[in-house]
Amino acid sequence: MKKIVFLLFTVGLLLGCSSDKITKEEAKRIIEQQYPQSCYTEHLSFEYDYIRKRRSTKATLLEPFADYLRKEGLITTSKKENTFEGTVKHTMVPTQRAKDLGFYDDNFIIAQTNLVDVIDISQTDKEAIIRCKVSRTKTPFYILHELFYKNAKVKNYDCLEEEYEVDVTLIRFDDGWRVK
Repeated sequence: MKKIVFLLFTVGLLLGCSSDKITKEEAKRIIEQQYPQSCYTEHLSFEYDYIRKRRSTKATLLEPFADYLRKEGLITTSKKENTFEGTVKHTMVPTQRAKDLGFYDDNFIIAQTNLVDVIDISQTDKEAIIRCKVSRTKTPFYILHELFYKNAKVKNYDCLEEEYEVDVTLIRFDDGWRVK
């Protein structure tokens, strides 16, 4: 009888003193589910029109890439004439195939983000800062992004790094951990 009471007391003590520390595996699972997974730009269609109108060196470089994307079934392009203003607007529209492949989600996705590894965890009672190694995989739209911003004085979208480290903060709630 004493052994049973002692065993129950020990099990209760171990369960009561269990750690609420987050493991690397759990942190990786949460970050993969909740952390932003892409680098995108909403300006590709606007830039496409702007470069076409300027007829610069970029315009001659642009057409082979646009042709490639059209042939792959990722975009359609159209020309709309405004007879009142006497202008022509060129637009680039993603196809359903681009959306199905994950290259478009309200904006053109130029690089998909992948969590490589959880490097370190710094934790308090309610918060954990997770240091992660992340890599980016370029999509076919990255070529256009690079063409538009390669020589720009101000880089509008910093998706150039292929592999980097980032700190992700997780907050512990009653029902589990979430990205802050």
